Amino acid sequence: MDFSTYPYNPIVEKIVNTLMTKTQNYDPQFFRLQANFFLSLVPSSMNVTINSPITGKIPANFYGISLSQSGSGKGFSTNLLEQRIIGPFKQEFMNTVFPLKAELSLDHEANLRSGRNGLSPDETLTALTKEFKSYGAYDFSFDKATEPAIKQMRQKILLARVGSLNFIIDEIGLNLQSNTEALTTMLELYDKGLVRNKLTKNTESSQRYQPMSGSTPANLLMFGAPSKLLDGTKTEDDFFSLLETGYARRCFFNFSRLIKGENTMTPEEQYDLLTKATTEAELDKIAYDILQLANVNFVGTELTVPRNVGILLMAYRQDCERRAAELPEFAEIQKAELIHRYFKALKLAGVYAFIEGLTIINQYHLEQAIRFTEDSGLAIERLFNREKPYERLAKFIASTNGSELTQVDISANLPIYKGTQSAKNELMNNAIAWGYKNNIIIKRSYRDNIEFITGETLKESDLSSIICAYSQDYADGYLNAGMKDVPPISWDNLATMVQMDGHHWTNHYTRNGHRSNADMLEGFNVIVLDVDGEIPLSDMMHCLQDYKYIIHTTKRHQVPDETGQCKDRYRVILPSSYELKFSTEEYKQFMENLASWLPFDGLDEATFQPSRKWATTPNCQVFTNEGKLLDVLPFIPRTSRNEEYAKTNVSLTNLSNIERWFARQMAEGNRNNTLARYGFMLSDGGMDLASIEETLLSFNSRIDCGLDEKEIQSTVITSIRNRRING
Repeated sequence: MDFSTYPYNPIVEKIVNTLMTKTQNYDPQFFRLQANFFLSLVPSSMNVTINSPITGKIPANFYGISLSQSGSGKGFSTNLLEQRIIGPFKQEFMNTVFPLKAELSLDHEANLRSGRNGLSPDETLTALTKEFKSYGAYDFSFDKATEPAIKQMRQKILLARVGSLNFIIDEIGLNLQSNTEALTTMLELYDKGLVRNKLTKNTESSQRYQPMSGSTPANLLMFGAPSKLLDGTKTEDDFFSLLETGYARRCFFNFSRLIKGENTMTPEEQYDLLTKATTEAELDKIAYDILQLANVNFVGTELTVPRNVGILLMAYRQDCERRAAELPEFAEIQKAELIHRYFKALKLAGVYAFIEGLTIINQYHLEQAIRFTEDSGLAIERLFNREKPYERLAKFIASTNGSELTQVDISANLPIYKGTQSAKNELMNNAIAWGYKNNIIIKRSYRDNIEFITGETLKESDLSSIICAYSQDYADGYLNAGMKDVPPISWDNLATMVQMDGHHWTNHYTRNGHRSNADMLEGFNVIVLDVDGEIPLSDMMHCLQDYKYIIHTTKRHQVPDETGQCKDRYRVILPSSYELKFSTEEYKQFMENLASWLPFDGLDEATFQPSRKWATTPNCQVFTNEGKLLDVLPFIPRTSRNEEYAKTNVSLTNLSNIERWFARQMAEGNRNNTLARYGFMLSDGGMDLASIEETLLSFNSRIDCGLDEKEIQSTVITSIRNRRING
């Protein structure tokens, strides 16, 4: 069923449009929930019921939970709805309808009881009147309550045969625990206005009156700021326990953010809009129409549900049940809410019908109610998919863009970061773990026994614009590629640039074209390594087979050294998975960590400086490979990922550099192929088959993720033998 084509209630929309204009908050769902609640107080107060074959007789009432940040216009909108829209009705109801109906009801009840108690109607009426007054004044709405107080007010309403229990809780995050008892009672009242009575001892000071039978409509609206309610503490746990106990299926929801439009109006234009005569006239018309319903003759109106409306209601019920069945088993709250949407929608449809002065719920009433109910369903989805406290902590730390924070700084700026130190540590660890999977890097360091925390959101590397600067001078005149009027250099262009004649380049941008550590701007997306004979070129290509790279020979490649040896000398350029920004010291630590990952020793420490430059090499050999980008996260200093990597390195100290390399690759999966690749590398290096077998078996026996020896013989060794046979 496509519910998006269903209309909203036009009366509600007129109110909502006015409120959005007057508050400059353009989130209609926030105001729709409020408008529907206050309109529902009208039929509830008049004890209007809905009689449907599907539900039986039920009250036309409304429960809602509205979560929105400060500045949403809650105070203004609540006041307008309560005073301007239903205010005239409330006044007439309290001054005329309630006392008149109460008088008639007490007379009727006295006549009924007098025959049973042996007293005269006058004596019985006197006793009933005394009892009625003993319950105190009737409150049209209240913001605090206890279970006994609710039941006492309910008894007064039952005697009067008019009125409803209207509970409005502001800042539910602060007032949830103090209203637990009252909310338990309100939970019972929602469906049919019934509640079980608690048996108490009858005393002179606490006289137990004869309980009244009947239904008492109840309405509930809970406001709250998400920051105070969804704070990761017991308050949040209690709130979701509340939903689980039955409030999820009973309530309509709003979970919104403040939507402020760009204000291009002058103060004069804005003032005129707020006081627009046509808008004021529309509100007055709505209030006047509602006022006409404050008539004792309308008390107890029963709304009927025609067959076509009942069929639509049943279709909606079946659709909701189908969607609920598709949810996972653990989503019990969401299932319950979906299954009972039809029930809420019917109650709201009854409100719409009565507000129009009708006694029949038409199909358009139900369609309007379904549309709002489905919007409420989207809100509860957002509520259950909300940012967890550790997500908010991670994002807050990342938002500081590398600024150092202390525990005090975080506590002062983030309300959710509170509680015991153990609770804070758990929250921080969860934030680090979440950031680990969501490109947020959180670093921890200590100075003078004070913990400093920094964070940033990593940006994926853009290979269409490589961060680099180039010049024909050794130290000055560097142009930052892709900045100002300098064209960008893509990854594909980089393979051409390294072959230029007479140029130098860096993998950082420079400040004012000068190359020095002090003038290098933070940020890089490629890593450059000079290999000066430590590992043959073919071996390196075997090792980096899975990675995207550019390798080019340098000018001393295969040039005899002072001992007469000719070695492979080349440069490896690896694009990083993310663009990283480090200080000079952090860059040095990063490169040191990366060096421990490489399958060779002896990386020139000059490479560890962000100001390191590389000379271009005309007529060099260039080799490129398509593969994955280098995952740089394990090498970022002072992070949990780097700590894990360091622990892994310690466990591999019994291996050579090249063995450590292949051991890590095997730990990540594809063990057969990785071990075979190691064997191919040895074979290409000229090692005989027997020695290869011995080397592989020895290596395999010293790693935790090794293969079965028979499997090595049948797959890896066989592959190497066939490769040698086939040339």
